[in-house]
Amino acid sequence: MDENKKKMIFYVGLAGCFLWSTVLMVTAPMTPILAGIRDLQGKMKFSKSDFASKEMVLWTIVIFAAVLLAISIGLAVAGCGRREADGSIHRNWFDRWLPELHICIGIFCGVLFIPIAVGMYSAYFNWELPMEIFAGDGAKTLNACMILEGYQMDLLGEAAWISAGAIVALMILATVLVAGIGMACLLALVRNSKNKTLFSGTILGRLYPRLVMLTERSENFYRKLLIALILLIFLSCTPLGLVVALLLVIFLFPKYYRKYDEVKKGIHAAAAGDFSYRIHLEGNGEFERLAQEVNAISEAKEKALESEMRSQRMKTELITNVSHDLRTPLTSIITYVDLLKKAEPGSEEAAEYLEVLESKSKRLNHLVNSLFDAAKASSGDIPVEWMNVDMKTLTEQALGEFSDDFEKNNLTPVFHGTEESTMVYADGKLMFRIMENLLGNVKKYAMAGSRVYVDLVTEGSRVILTVKNISAAPLNITASDLMERSVRGDDSRNTEGSGLGLSIVGDLAELMKGDFHVEIDGDLFKAVLTMPRIFCETEPAKPQDIKDDETANLNVTPSSDSPDILEL
Repeated sequence: MDENKKKMIFYVGLAGCFLWSTVLMVTAPMTPILAGIRDLQGKMKFSKSDFASKEMVLWTIVIFAAVLLAISIGLAVAGCGRREADGSIHRNWFDRWLPELHICIGIFCGVLFIPIAVGMYSAYFNWELPMEIFAGDGAKTLNACMILEGYQMDLLGEAAWISAGAIVALMILATVLVAGIGMACLLALVRNSKNKTLFSGTILGRLYPRLVMLTERSENFYRKLLIALILLIFLSCTPLGLVVALLLVIFLFPKYYRKYDEVKKGIHAAAAGDFSYRIHLEGNGEFERLAQEVNAISEAKEKALESEMRSQRMKTELITNVSHDLRTPLTSIITYVDLLKKAEPGSEEAAEYLEVLESKSKRLNHLVNSLFDAAKASSGDIPVEWMNVDMKTLTEQALGEFSDDFEKNNLTPVFHGTEESTMVYADGKLMFRIMENLLGNVKKYAMAGSRVYVDLVTEGSRVILTVKNISAAPLNITASDLMERSVRGDDSRNTEGSGLGLSIVGDLAELMKGDFHVEIDGDLFKAVLTMPRIFCETEPAKPQDIKDDETANLNVTPSSDSPDILEL
């Protein structure tokens, strides 16, 4: 509704309130006078039909004024409350008083209308005007007429020091004043209600946030319950307080009982083993915190069960895969030993059998040592010699060593390095081991004739190495499963790898405060290594020195067929 239209409605309603309340107060006290005049009809000479018509007019005016007063109050209520720019209702200084004061003053104004009506009635009883209007006898007042007729009624009598007309005028002024104060209280309550500050402006509303804060800070539910009971007892000491207490119990008890019931259902579900059930409660109260804790327990238990089931599955797959990998060269060794026994000593067949036995023995030795490496890396039982390592130089050195293998497999490495410092604080030997495992993984599983992208970038305090290649076999496996031990990208397990390289990379990166993860997008495989970056002027360790010195320090067992694994 337009503000100007609302303002017009408000002022029309407010003017009507003053007008029709005054009309009602002037006419309503005159109705009891009609009973006295009706009693005099048999002894006084006046027209009964004329009296009846005038009586009907009076009652019509009273009813009409009452209806219009109600309509005027409704218009004033509908039109009050000017909107501010921020959408709130404009409130004056009187509106900001306590709503309890508005209610008390309004009730007091309503009570004041009773003595005003009594005063108006007394004035009419001692005034010639009612008799003149209704009986046509202006010589005497109704009081005098009734005294003459033997009623012996005198409400003012000689004690009246002012005229009845002056009393009526005074009562009219009092009516306007009381009506104005009462309307001000009513409109103040309406403005606060429209502004949604009616409850918050009350004493209870101002104390409620502090009580809630006090109870929410307390972890003891029984202490909160005791505070609530004490407040209810104090409120119940008065009739109005009893009504408020009953309303609080009626409206708040079901709310908290529903919260209690939700928490109970969640606890019963968790006890029954249904850890997927979640309690949905909003807020910061005791029940909400309890619900969050129960949800956290259920979520942790659910994750623990999932992790345990996944661990059992991976353990079974690990045993199966390792057994298969160990059995394959072992079976070949046994077979060729039998063939060697039957062959002529010194023959070409015997020499060929010996070469196969040597290759399979190295393969078996490599697999066994890889298992020990994975166990040590996973347990963290590896000494770390911290030094400054230049990742860019290390990556270029590793790519150089794998250039022949890449060329043999028709792979084209593409290296993008940054010009910024890529210094990290790590163990140079372990970092070179990580590089060998990553590039060895590419050599085994990348599609022939494809490119291998190696990117080295810096992001703030991190150095990020990314190795991307297209897999030769379909990657029907998740990235997390691919990080597990003895898991390969090819399900047939016909490649020369052990499935432990990525797992070792992840454990070594974590050991040196770094992070490693893989990403799979179709057949695109991406390995991402993140290491903490340092800013210093100290000369880094040289990768060539690391390579030359690693055999003596790490007890490396050379493996001709798997350069991706260095056995500790």
